[in-house]
Order: sequence, then structure tokens, then C-alpha cells
Amino acid sequence: MAFLDNSGDIILDAVLTDLGRKRMAEGNFRITQFSLGDDEIDYSLYNKDHPSGSAYYDLEILQTPVFEAFTRTNANINYGLLSYNGRNDLLYLPTVKLNQLNPQGTDSVILYSNVAYIAVNQETLKELKGSSAIGDEQKVSLARSAAPLTDGSGFGGSARRNFLFETGLDSGNDPARTQDNQTNFITQYGLMDSEFTISCDKRFITGIQGISQDSSFAFPVANQTDIDVRLNTNVLSPSNNNSLDHHNDYIIGSILNQVYQSETTITDLDFSTINGPRARATAFFPRISPQLISNSTSTATPAKFSLFGNVNQNLFGDGNTYDYLDTVVYIRGNTTGVSTQLILRIIRANTIA
Repeated sequence: MAFLDNSGDIILDAVLTDLGRKRMAEGNFRITQFSLGDDEIDYSLYNKDHPSGSAYYDLEILQTPVFEAFTRTNANINYGLLSYNGRNDLLYLPTVKLNQLNPQGTDSVILYSNVAYIAVNQETLKELKGSSAIGDEQKVSLARSAAPLTDGSGFGGSARRNFLFETGLDSGNDPARTQDNQTNFITQYGLMDSEFTISCDKRFITGIQGISQDSSFAFPVANQTDIDVRLNTNVLSPSNNNSLDHHNDYIIGSILNQVYQSETTITDLDFSTINGPRARATAFFPRISPQLISNSTSTATPAKFSLFGNVNQNLFGDGNTYDYLDTVVYIRGNTTGVSTQLILRIIRANTIA
């Protein structure tokens, strides 16, 4: 690893990635498209007060040393640039946010300390929901690979929740959260993401269940809500375009976000986390690897907890110990490129005091 000297002439440093060399060895290497990114660029160096005039405003940026090109596919562009066909009239760009309001009809997950907890068995689920630290059934989910609860504890079907995401212009209600503004600022500019890519580590997650097109996310409808977010029963197969090591990409759909501004006693902000014109809503839940699923009464800890996580940890200071590992799930809109990340903690009760 080394830096390129940008103090003089412009340098174009091009290398073949590992995948490129593989394709060349197979005799089918062909460049069909390219993308641009602004990794390593610090825009705060733009100096409008440069004494030599406007031609020098961006001089420090242009002369900033940058890394040589990497051969690994996923190491070069982490912050890709977007193209909107030369449009210079875009005033707003969308964002994507996790909805933690858990409106009725969604079964959406609420994070605990910015982490989504997924219990690998029912003993762990009950222990976490009864703990003084978490103590909230909305903040823990049961792994969909785990056996359902059958002991009448009330932690059954609702324990299998989903992650609900919304896109839109989180603009502080300027422009307002109306259907007309959805059309004028989002639809007309092509800022609707009908599909999303979910990227997750295949060592821990073996599949994704995405949102069903029979779902609805609407308010007000005759001063009532029409919110019913469901997941497809089938588990998606990964696409062939994954760019991160050990990761699979899954393509899921979305539905129109029809939650609009309302000034009744129940407001639209009780259901939506976007404070501005809204675009789409999507939901998913991961399938946890069977190699991580085991009862807490088992004497053997699944090996992946030892290899990639932590074991026998007194996480909440109550004497109960847990095995857990953390992994990041990446969510990206396939039209706008809007993206976010979700930290999952896959957890198993080890001993219960």
C-alpha cells in the first residue's frame, strides 16, 4: 500500500482486480462500464478565500495524496458518485431510515443501543425480554431458523419480527409530507427505489425474506390506518453481483409509502420516521445460519461464536452469560443508491443465573 504523488501532473493509476485477472485468464475480459467515487476526498479543503483567485479554490483537494489502486474488488470505491442525467434542478435527495416506531400492523424491530438483537433459541428470547437491561419484546427477535415457542409464554409469532425501512426526503417537513409533494419532488425526478439490495455475511446469514407485495403502508385512509407489512414466505436466493468478501447480495422489492401528512389527533409522524415527502417502504428479515442455532442447555457452544464473536459474556451485569457475534447488514436502493447499515447481534444464552 502506498500513496500517489498528486503534487504535479494528474496520474491515472489503473490495475486489474482479482476478478479482472480471473476473467482475463479465462479469455473473456471486457470493460463494459465504469463508476466514479470520491473516497479520500476532503471537501472542507475547498478554499473560496484563496489569495490567488478562483482557479486555486480546489488546489488543495486536487493535490491531496490518494492511495494507489487496489486489486481487491471491494476496496476501491466505498462512496460511489451518482448521475442524474445532467439534471441541475434537484433540490433534495432521498434518505433511507429504519422505522422504529413499531406501528400496529408492522411487527417492526426496535434497536437496543443501536443494535438489533436476534436470539437463536427460545430460552435466549425469554431471558432477554425478561432482563432488566432490555426487558422489551419489541427489542428482541427470534431467529427464523429457530423452533417456535410452544410454552404459552406469549412470545410466539410476534417474536419473529422484521426490519422496516422507509425512503423519502427527511427535510423537516419543508417541503411538506403531502401526496402532491411526493409526486413533485420524488416521482417526477425518478427518486423511487422499487428494489433494494441487501448485503450480508453468508457465514452467519443464509437467506433473506423480503417484503410481500400484498403489504400496505398508508395513512390516513378514512381517518384510519391501512398498515399491514408482511414478509414473503419464501427465502430469496442470492444474486451473482456480490462485491464484498464472504457476502451475498439479495434483491428485495418495496411498496409505495402512502403515509401522508395529517393534522388529526393521530398524526402521520406516529407511523412514519420520514419528516418530509415519502417514497417507498420495504422490510426484510434474515435467516440465521443453522450452525449458530442451538439450545442454551447444550454443553457445546457453536464454533462460530468462538471464531467470530465472544463467549461467556456477562453482557448486562445480571450474572447471566451469553455467546454472541455482531455482523453488519448493508441496505442500498437500486435506483438512487441511497444506503444505510444495520448492526445485528446474534445471541445465545450460555448460562442463566
